[in-house]
Amino acid sequence: ENTSSAEVEASLAGFLDNPLASALPDRRLSNTLVQDPGCTRLFLDTAARADFPSGIGNLCFSVAGGQHSFITGTFQEYAAPGTCRWQTPRVNYMLLSVLQDYLASGALPNAAAMHDPSGSLPAASDLDALSPDAARRLIDDLSSDALLRRVFTDARVAAPESGATDKELLQEVHRNLIGKDGKPHLTWGTGGLASLVRLAPGQSAEVRFTLSWYFPHHLTAAGRDMGHRYSAWYGSALDVNRYLTENYGRHRAATFDFARTLADTSLGTPLAFAWSSQLSSLISNTWWTRDGSYAIWEGLGCCGLSTTDVDYDGSFPVVAMFPELKLSQMRQIIEHQNQQGQVPHNYPGDVSRVDEGFARVDLNPQFVMMVWRDYLWTGDRQYLQYMAPHVVRAMDFTQSLDTNGDGLPDRQTAIQTYDQWRMRGTPSYIASLWIGALEAAIRIATELEMHADAQRWTSTLQQASATFDRMLFNGEYYSLWVDGAVRNELCMTDQLSGEWFSRIIGLPSPISAANLARAIESVFRYNFNPEFGLHNATAPRRGADLLALNNLQAGGLWSGIEFAFASFLMASGHYEEGRRIVEAIHRRYLRAGQPWNHVECGGHYSRAMSSWATLLAATGFTPDLSTGTLTLVPAAPGDFRAPWVIASGFGTITRSGRRISLACTYGELELRALRLAAAPTSIRLAGQSLRFHPEADGPLARIAFDSPVRLTAAQALTIE
Repeated sequence: ENTSSAEVEASLAGFLDNPLASALPDRRLSNTLVQDPGCTRLFLDTAARADFPSGIGNLCFSVAGGQHSFITGTFQEYAAPGTCRWQTPRVNYMLLSVLQDYLASGALPNAAAMHDPSGSLPAASDLDALSPDAARRLIDDLSSDALLRRVFTDARVAAPESGATDKELLQEVHRNLIGKDGKPHLTWGTGGLASLVRLAPGQSAEVRFTLSWYFPHHLTAAGRDMGHRYSAWYGSALDVNRYLTENYGRHRAATFDFARTLADTSLGTPLAFAWSSQLSSLISNTWWTRDGSYAIWEGLGCCGLSTTDVDYDGSFPVVAMFPELKLSQMRQIIEHQNQQGQVPHNYPGDVSRVDEGFARVDLNPQFVMMVWRDYLWTGDRQYLQYMAPHVVRAMDFTQSLDTNGDGLPDRQTAIQTYDQWRMRGTPSYIASLWIGALEAAIRIATELEMHADAQRWTSTLQQASATFDRMLFNGEYYSLWVDGAVRNELCMTDQLSGEWFSRIIGLPSPISAANLARAIESVFRYNFNPEFGLHNATAPRRGADLLALNNLQAGGLWSGIEFAFASFLMASGHYEEGRRIVEAIHRRYLRAGQPWNHVECGGHYSRAMSSWATLLAATGFTPDLSTGTLTLVPAAPGDFRAPWVIASGFGTITRSGRRISLACTYGELELRALRLAAAPTSIRLAGQSLRFHPEADGPLARIAFDSPVRLTAAQALTIE
């Protein structure tokens, strides 16, 4: 934008090296200019081949807007910010930079070299044998390169003083490009694009540079080419670039709408940042292979992919935004369930095989709970039917770990997600997961009319929840573990993990409400330190248990667990305490200078995506797409504004007094019923009154509509 009172010229230039096949001696680079209406593109490619071709692909760089100029390809030393030292007998040496001419004219020289001229330059002895016409033709050919054109132009400007002949100039080129050793002295492959605009006072213009890439070969360590999913949709980076530029307005609007919606909240910056920042791990850690297989690193490049116990905490945003990926991931990894019914731990770096981590006792119940959660968020009955036999085998194995018949596992409970912190007997963490799995499995069995399974799991749930309270509750919280007459009284933050997951997806608790409330309060009181955050465990009763805190998994802080417990507090009537935990995490990572990169076992640790659960708890947004029902019971107090997100669309929830408004920013949300804290007096969609029928549903009111309600972009559903 021209903010002055005079007409101005402005020019923007961008340069891109061709980095392809950089480790190969024969790179065979090619840079091609493609001019489409309103857009000039540089397509950078290579004809090189490699036994391990992960780095073989292409890139495309384009500019739109203004008056374009270009360098298709030239030498990096000339085009990069810096100078190229060029030896010449005319002045000993010159320091040359493309920016010198660009500064003077605001344009690049429209030099169209597509290949490295060094490769076609004759030997020094052959240059002397060229006829004058052949030497002239060779200079004309070489002048397609921006650097060589500059050298030849300077020589002509210096004539007749310099007296350099065409053959002498060619020898000079040979010495600078190749020299006596026969090896290239300069690096060819850099392209450049520029756009010049002339602006009257107050006038503005947009110049847009677009970079796309296409590297279709994604190889395992063993050399199997898994590929990338995008290769099914595009044939090259040029295709990608055209798609990006042709759909730019639509993509930019949707992206900015989503970013603004996530940030548009009255609940404070730490919460808004928690919801959005950890999505960076979803981007950086994800594999999506050519055949559609999806997996996500536990930590970036660390530990393995599709780690069940980590996905349990961190997969809420995945199922919310990309449910097809989460469902395909679950289907694929459960195919490796072993004969005993144990659920796989993760892929160690190749999605065709899993590791030997079957002994982790938390995997089976976590898998079962995720299956039911996924069904609620998608309504995909075929998925539920596919998973049902695996759920039965997983439940049967975990139930086999109950050796004394009290309903809770007490055998092989040492190894779990805290894999350096061994437990024994019946740990509250494992028992809580088992109770949550029983609740989820009963609903799966009921939904699919597996009556015998539903009946036996209901009987086990009654026994397990009673034992959980009787054996593990110590009056303040649930003991870390009980093994016969021996108790460990560490206060573990994750002691109610199954209750957390169940609460977030809308399942009621079968354990003592009084014990549950006391335990939640105790975890916060004992484990939360406002300076650091929420420790995985503390030793309120001191004694020998203090030694265990020297184990960093026991005494440390995992933001994925902190976010989960914060959301549990919010959903359990302790919104303020949950908010304080999120603020402490936010401060801690700001101090560390890496708020987008939470660390556990490796950076960008995907468990931290449990931060999404704080959004679900604060807003009370709990969908059941199998019935078209949305439960909307916000935990945030008073008047507030916060986002809602589901695969079909997103928008904002606003409460003002006794009015709740559900506004849609993008896409749509279809409802057959609502579950609210109290029956409303009126519901309006885009200003039009809706007919509905309220009825009691436990402590909530269920509101059934006469016909499905479809909330679309720019509409609002208002509930009084």
